[in-house]
Amino acid sequence: MLLIDCIKYAYLHVMLREIPMTTIVMVLFIILTTITTVEAQPSSNFSMQDGSTVFLDVVCLRGNTDTAQRVDVYILVPYQALEFMRSNTLYKGQYQGIITVRDSLGKQIQQEKFDREIIEKNYENARGANGGFDYTQTILPLKPGKYTVEVLVLDNNGAKKEYRKTRVITVLNFQNFTFSMSGLLLVNSIEESGGRYTITPHLSDNVARLQDGFFVFFETYSELGVDSADFVYEISGGKESSVLLKSPRIRKSIRNLTEQQFIKIPAATNLASGTYNLRIIALRTTAPANFSKQDYSAVSERSISIERTISGFVLKDLEKSIRQMRYVASQTELDNIRDASSSEDKRQRFEEFWKKLDPTPITERNEAFEEYYGRIEFANKNYRSYTEGWLTDMGMVFIILGPPSNIERQPRGADGRTYTRWTYNNNGQYTFVDNSGFDDFRLVTLFPSNEKYKYSGNQ
Repeated sequence: MLLIDCIKYAYLHVMLREIPMTTIVMVLFIILTTITTVEAQPSSNFSMQDGSTVFLDVVCLRGNTDTAQRVDVYILVPYQALEFMRSNTLYKGQYQGIITVRDSLGKQIQQEKFDREIIEKNYENARGANGGFDYTQTILPLKPGKYTVEVLVLDNNGAKKEYRKTRVITVLNFQNFTFSMSGLLLVNSIEESGGRYTITPHLSDNVARLQDGFFVFFETYSELGVDSADFVYEISGGKESSVLLKSPRIRKSIRNLTEQQFIKIPAATNLASGTYNLRIIALRTTAPANFSKQDYSAVSERSISIERTISGFVLKDLEKSIRQMRYVASQTELDNIRDASSSEDKRQRFEEFWKKLDPTPITERNEAFEEYYGRIEFANKNYRSYTEGWLTDMGMVFIILGPPSNIERQPRGADGRTYTRWTYNNNGQYTFVDNSGFDDFRLVTLFPSNEKYKYSGNQ
């Protein structure tokens, strides 16, 4: 098995799509939440952004009657979460989705099942190289109330992996309000041409990479009989949950029963890493300048986060990650990073180093970064001795050269020693000996002192 398959990725790359205004909601309400699965095993110095490779959102919309509202269940499955099987010249992925709805007492009231088949012509694309994904939308009519929606995704190929996620939702009776708002969606960019929209949804809470800011999309439902309303956005958080960023009033049309709204939020460059609350407040145009909660017509909010990432991974221990670069960086390069004047500058130099090694710089993924720290994680799990696995001789050879083509093991001899020989097709043989009997294998073959890690795709 390729080492890169040992860790799963949360990154989801979204291509630009042209969508008519009449169907824009069917795409726009794909708002992702944090999901954790047993498949994700990032390096101990990193946590995976969004925590998983399968995404779910459950969105409540206004229905046509007051007895049943519309609940949309969106499931997004990135290709790298699935096993693709070769069939002639094509690669086929298959999975089943099971959606179960339970009421507040835990009673199952509805279940939907569907099967999906994905066909790819290119092997690398099937492994997620281009950020490909499959998404489904299931529409459920539900009465107002509180529900638990459980989604199970079953991979029907290979290792038969499964992903499970639950969401607790409250279905509102929108018809009870003369004015209300839908949930919020983060959007990278919106362009209109001839009544058609080209949009790039941002399918994550993390907005740290959106250096040009982002849009927030939402719907308004109005029976007020007025033409417009004012909207204000607030970003709050920190220890006291104080308001850190607040906009002036923005006037929008609400003359129709349902209106799609877009508000631009500037890049939050001054916010520290952490989780924040984004709130959109609707006000009557006649509300006073120093308005209070009593003046709110409606409020919609969601969480956002600031997490500096590389290839979808959130760095947790920068200093240790720099030390672990000994097998890929020169001493001069390491000194340049360590001599940074501040922690932020040090982080930027760290990221710049890895950007230079990125084999696909036009994409969000950095495969060299993923592979290198994936090898470190593998070494820590498999070659640990009196020290961490990445510091052992076996760990060093594995991180630099990758998995050997062949492994030979010699049983313990009369001298109490055990030998292991790794063979690489293009990089020779390396012999390790355990003198103590405690799996403390030491390299007895001369290893080139100037040998450094190279991304396997370039070898």
